[in-house]
Amino acid sequence: MNGSTLANNADKAEAFAKCFSDISSNKNYSSSFLTCKDNIELNHENLFVNTVESIDNEALQNLNEPCAFYELRRALRDIKKHSAPGEDKITYEIL
Repeated sequence: MNGSTLANNADKAEAFAKCFSDISSNKNYSSSFLTCKDNIELNHENLFVNTVESIDNEALQNLNEPCAFYELRRALRDIKKHSAPGEDKITYEIL
């Protein structure tokens, strides 16, 4: 990172998180995408907050369930391994 080697896993994880966060930040999105994103967040905010109503709503509850490690492994195992990375430039091999 910045020309130096990261030796321990905590530093590597932190560097990956920062890189992923930077790549995924709003500054990388087009203005049309941001307009659409802002519209969805504004008009459907009930999908993004944990309230009594969202906790009782089974469809929303399923969206907010924690992901088990075996589910992540299975999802990564079943993807197309030789497809192009998305806009975040993270390949499936990295994941």
